[in-house]
Amino acid sequence: CIHPRGITGIEIVKGEIMLVDWRIRPNDEGELRISKKIIRGPEPIINYQFD
Repeated sequence: CIHPRGITGIEIVKGEIMLVDWRIRPNDEGELRISKKIIRGPEPIINYQFD
């Protein structure tokens, strides 16, 4: 999902799946930085495999 302030998506890393939110946020000095927040997970991807 893409919106004006960032991207929400699913990441799969080293056999684990997680829901993440990438945003543009200011740091303490007011500089804009890209930050990642894990919304849910990580969980083993094998939990989501169906036969």
